[in-house]
Amino acid sequence: MRLRALLVGIPAALLVLMCVPTDAPAVRASSVVRMATTDLVDGAELVLDARVTQARALERPGGRILTELTLDVAHTYLGDPLAQRVVRLPGGVLPDGRGLVLAGVPVLAAGERCVLFLSAAGADGMRLPVGLAQGCARLHTDARGRTFATRDTSSLALLDPRSGASSEGARQAPLPYERMVREIEAAVRTRAERRAERSEVERR
Repeated sequence: MRLRALLVGIPAALLVLMCVPTDAPAVRASSVVRMATTDLVDGAELVLDARVTQARALERPGGRILTELTLDVAHTYLGDPLAQRVVRLPGGVLPDGRGLVLAGVPVLAAGERCVLFLSAAGADGMRLPVGLAQGCARLHTDARGRTFATRDTSSLALLDPRSGASSEGARQAPLPYERMVREIEAAVRTRAERRAERSEVERR
């Protein structure tokens, strides 16, 4: 079972959008491949550390609901290094109470700081976190000034990329931010080196 085949097929199925009452139960356990940091970077077009300054739900033609996030970017690990970005994610709750529930897609609010691993933008500017909830690590600073990253994958069923065996996701133990940064930077370097090697082979 190939990792790429699973990642391409599952998000397409998730994007069957429908309006539901905000008190409707969310569908649990979207199934996605379990991804390490290297996999998240490989699948992303944009990786950044940012704080959400505004989050607003919008209804697009055809009744599609999305959330538009305005981000103050502290650091861009992959992609163009802009100080501020506007990112659109599927789902959200409109002022009239109608909402869109997509299991596994993180919901972010103004004031939250996170590291996002994001797909390329579609024609309407919408992106998906790579690996759904795996592609969003919320950052928290404790009383001693130490910053930690936490992922919550409890809305996912995580598939082993080799065996295909499924296990329930969970709220993961906090990871020191410095360790996450080292993993991301190493994965970005490896990705760049592989692409350079492929380009060199193609030129020959």
